[in-house]
Amino acid sequence: MQKKIIIFDFDGTLTPYPVTRFKILDKCGYKGGVHNPEIVKLFQEMLQNDQVNFYGAVYRAFIDKVNESPYKMTDSNISMGAEEQVFNKGVISFLKMLNDNNAVNYIVSSGLKVYIEKTKVNEYFTKIYGTTFKYDSNGIAVDLEFLIDDETKAMVIEEIIRDNNMMDCKNVIYVGDSISDYYAMKYVKDNGGQTIFVYQDDESDDIKKVRNSGVVSSFFLADYSEGSKLNEYIKNWVV
Repeated sequence: MQKKIIIFDFDGTLTPYPVTRFKILDKCGYKGGVHNPEIVKLFQEMLQNDQVNFYGAVYRAFIDKVNESPYKMTDSNISMGAEEQVFNKGVISFLKMLNDNNAVNYIVSSGLKVYIEKTKVNEYFTKIYGTTFKYDSNGIAVDLEFLIDDETKAMVIEEIIRDNNMMDCKNVIYVGDSISDYYAMKYVKDNGGQTIFVYQDDESDDIKKVRNSGVVSSFFLADYSEGSKLNEYIKNWVV
């Protein structure tokens, strides 16, 4: 039996929120997290002045603002509240079903690796690829080490395929939820795999952008519970 690989985005795909709700930002007084006006102002300035991309600007603003506080950007503070992370309906039992049927699961996300690894889904994944930081001698994050953005996701998927000694994506499904998954989906689909777009709202801007792009094989409501269309589709492919 050939190995079946399923690669998931994290925020908005496994969770109901398009952006992680970092508890450390609330602790530091930045209500609304990365959408807080002070953080938005700072990353917009970085975008204009530092010639970094969107994700790089957001995370550098995150680092700067937290390190100005008494809390600092340590791993324990970054992952604060991760064990309380809310997931889409049926996610845990769905991932367990995949493991029971010998599927090989990965996460490839622009989110923070240290945070995702502290959530309760960590045990169901062979490996989690996420954005990582550089640290000083006190264990405080001071800059980006490896940033996963829209285009980098495709490079990571290529690495996953190579590590599994596969020549193409014929036994691969990629599951994402936004236009930021475009390059990942294009890579998988162009190389013979399937792509699934999950949504909370079938009239969202992102679903409108990708609907006619040709990179999505199937669209499903982000409901992973037993009996749902999404669950049945992937289960039938895996088993």
